[in-house]
Amino acid sequence: MVTEPENKQPRYRNEFDATMQMIRGKWKIMILFELAETHVSRFADLQHHIQAVSHKTLASQLKELERDESSNEPSNQHGYNQGFKCRN
Repeated sequence: MVTEPENKQPRYRNEFDATMQMIRGKWKIMILFELAETHVSRFADLQHHIQAVSHKTLASQLKELERDESSNEPSNQHGYNQGFKCRN
């Protein structure tokens, strides 16, 4: 069985490209704004502030933001990232 060579290119070309990839999507900028301005820490509170987004979409967008954060930021001294966590 022949395996494909692993792609060694970086995931992003630079910091700007990484940022643009992270915030792509209809709701991510609004979510980040609400998290920064209101300092909410619960899913229901965030959904209350962004009433136009569905539960499913908000959960999906938060999971993507969490995934992007964990793959782009160094971990703290305990080995995990601090920030808003989406729990279903």
